[in-house]
Amino acid sequence: MHSRLGWGVFWSLLAVFLFTVASILTPALGAFVSLGILRLAPALLLLPLGVALVVLIEREGVRRRERFFLLLTGLAAASRPVFVLLHGLVYTLASYILGAELWVRTRLEDEPVFFVLALVVCPIVFLVGAIGTLVLAWER
Repeated sequence: MHSRLGWGVFWSLLAVFLFTVASILTPALGAFVSLGILRLAPALLLLPLGVALVVLIEREGVRRRERFFLLLTGLAAASRPVFVLLHGLVYTLASYILGAELWVRTRLEDEPVFFVLALVVCPIVFLVGAIGTLVLAWER
């Protein structure tokens, strides 16, 4: 990536991701983050930053391998909040439509899938994209 704006968005995404991981793994930071808007801030930042990175990649002439890793990073960051919302939406709608007692007994199969995508797959894909981007930038 050639522009300063693109690298700024990339580093901002990396900082928000590291803040999110630190808040999950560190109990003291997790307790601080659970207060108010700080709990939603990383999710509110990941979506627009991920979309901005993808748009900047499309505008610039980025090399093929670097473009692949940057797209992985941007799409994984943008899709994580979407999967979190889908998880909550499917859970809420299914428990409302089926009723709480029937929902506890049946448990639709789609609801845990969005949860695993948001908490396991998206962070792994994000790390692969970020590390690949940094390695390619280091080689250049």
